[in-house]
Amino acid sequence: MNINEMSIDGKPNSSITSFLNTTFQTSADLDTDRLKELLAKKRHHQTQLDQELKESKENAQKTLSTILSTANSQQSQLSQVHSELATTKDQLEALHTQLTNGGPNTILLQQLNSVEQKITRLNKAKMYIKTILIASDLRKQAMHYVEEDPEKAIKPYQQIVKFSQLFGSKSLGSDDLAQDLHKRALLLYDDLKNVLSKKFKVCLDELGWPVPIKPPYGLEVRTKLDKFEKQFRNLALLKRPDTEPSDTPVPITIMLDALSLRFRFHFESSKPTNRLDKPEWYFTHVKTTISTHIPFLVTTIQPLITDSLGNEFSAKDLFIDELLKNVARKLKHSMPKLQKRPQWLSHTIHEALDFDKALREDFAYDGGSIAAIMLDDPETYNTWFMAEKKFGQARYDEIAMDSHAYEPIEEDQENIKGSNIGSKPTRIAVKLINLFNSVTETYKSIPRLDQKLDFFLEIQLCLLNQFQNRLTSALDSFETLNLIRSVPVPGTLPDAVVGVMSSADYGGATVALKRLCRWWASARTICNAIDECAVDDHFLELQFQIRNQMETLETLIASKKEKDPSLAFLKVPEPYDKTFLAVTKDGFEQLNKRAEEIMIRVMMKEWASDARPYVISWQLNKKQEDEEEGREQEDELSGELYQPLQTLRLCCNYLSSDLPQADFVGMYRRLSGEIEEWHIRNVVAPNRLNTQELKRLERDLKAGLWKLGRLWVSKPENYMRKLRTTIGSIDSSVSSLV
Repeated sequence: MNINEMSIDGKPNSSITSFLNTTFQTSADLDTDRLKELLAKKRHHQTQLDQELKESKENAQKTLSTILSTANSQQSQLSQVHSELATTKDQLEALHTQLTNGGPNTILLQQLNSVEQKITRLNKAKMYIKTILIASDLRKQAMHYVEEDPEKAIKPYQQIVKFSQLFGSKSLGSDDLAQDLHKRALLLYDDLKNVLSKKFKVCLDELGWPVPIKPPYGLEVRTKLDKFEKQFRNLALLKRPDTEPSDTPVPITIMLDALSLRFRFHFESSKPTNRLDKPEWYFTHVKTTISTHIPFLVTTIQPLITDSLGNEFSAKDLFIDELLKNVARKLKHSMPKLQKRPQWLSHTIHEALDFDKALREDFAYDGGSIAAIMLDDPETYNTWFMAEKKFGQARYDEIAMDSHAYEPIEEDQENIKGSNIGSKPTRIAVKLINLFNSVTETYKSIPRLDQKLDFFLEIQLCLLNQFQNRLTSALDSFETLNLIRSVPVPGTLPDAVVGVMSSADYGGATVALKRLCRWWASARTICNAIDECAVDDHFLELQFQIRNQMETLETLIASKKEKDPSLAFLKVPEPYDKTFLAVTKDGFEQLNKRAEEIMIRVMMKEWASDARPYVISWQLNKKQEDEEEGREQEDELSGELYQPLQTLRLCCNYLSSDLPQADFVGMYRRLSGEIEEWHIRNVVAPNRLNTQELKRLERDLKAGLWKLGRLWVSKPENYMRKLRTTIGSIDSSVSSLV
């Protein structure tokens, strides 16, 4: 057997193998004595190991016996505890049965419970009486000090208030005691307030209140102010137990009593100053009162408020808050009567909005809105809005029905908003702009977006849409009546009757152009006015608010369309970054373009009608005979062109004087293109022109159209390049044939 595979006892042992390999590396190491010595050591070591194993087994057996003995002991104790628990349960059940069935123990237990309840009530009554005695003592102290040193009287009062709050808390909850202390605190508050208020009013009377007190103060006034300031601080520290932090301090309220009485006397009594149709009277009165007392409030009252209540309170705002309570009461009392008189209601709301604006701008007041009292009431707001809408519509109807509505304004153009267009704006456009701006002024101060949109969508955009439809209808009627082209039918009247209407049929070309220019100027005036509105702060802010609430806007528009079919034109602009005003402007710009196209068509009809003999002269083929007779001047113009050129000159002169230069030049360019196409279609295309005929055509153009065109543009021939090229190409081909 290989020694590397087996140990001494016949089992594989890697440690022995390792030992043998390290010990007997050569044949010299195989010494018998050495082997015996090594074997002895191994046997001794094995004996030690066996001894240790034996001792370990004995120790384990002892430990196991100990654990088993302990477990048996604990099990015995547990059995004993179970037995005792069962015995205790039996005793408790027996005692419960005994108590239930009655007996001396039951009477004893009831007596003990009764004694415990009496002790509890006694302790509670003792605490109650002790607290009441302390509160009574504090009240005596407060009433004792209130005459001599009011500042010391405030401290006992504040302690009573803290007592009531303490016993009203959950930790020491005692409802009866808390309520009693609260009543005592209120009674003491009233008593202290009465005493301190009398002293404070005496100081006010010495100062001559409510006559405005303006710094700098003299020595006599300064002495009175010292007493006033002392009493003011005492009253400011005296706070009602159930007061809110935002409530007006007592001294400010007392100071306002005289002013409120004066307000009632003038505006809530039978005095002539109490007029429902004159809300500006009491609004002006309040603003005057604020402005006259602000110096005293800022220099004297504000430091007192800061010392007593902290920096978060403003004497000016507190004073205005109390004054506005009178205005609010007056408005609430007047609203039912104002709803029956829409004009007075509208006037009152306008004045209220201006009043709120004055408070913000003149007095830096950021408190509540007076106008909101009426605007937040649905019935009042709807009455006002419908009155404004009817007024706007009536005013527009009046403007539109004016017989001189489309006459130009002769006033200084620089003083007319939206009229800087190079031509005179019409009366209807300027008046409509003024109406639009007056509506803006009506609602621009309204804080709510939905109410602003009511005015903007239902009044302003509606009026602009009506005017746009009016101009569209005018152009439609003009085009239908004056630009009719009929197709000849066998057996019908001749062309002179049913053909294209001439200028004589509608009063002349200049009359037609005048009407078209007035409509054009009206639309352009509105476009420029819209441009000015687009950069106005009000409309920029309105557009910003609209973009943040697009879903709300869509719902609002759908609701308005459902209620009023006349608002069917309303739709949310697409893309969303486009404004309602931009969409409206696009409509008026389209009207401008359409009016320009109709002007060109009118002038082309006049040209075609007047130039018919000129076309016939080419068609009768008499040009050659005329050329044989010769002309004395090379620049002599064909006689048939005098009339059309004269009509064209009159039309263009009128347009150049009535339209802005840039717009007129654009129209002249398009008109030149139309006349160019007319020459190609009626002169060049139907006739085979020889050299002499081409020279005649070129001479007619240079001495006629192009010479006339230099009255308005520098190089009119550049607007007919196609005709110049056509003449040049035909001339070249004819020359090559010759």
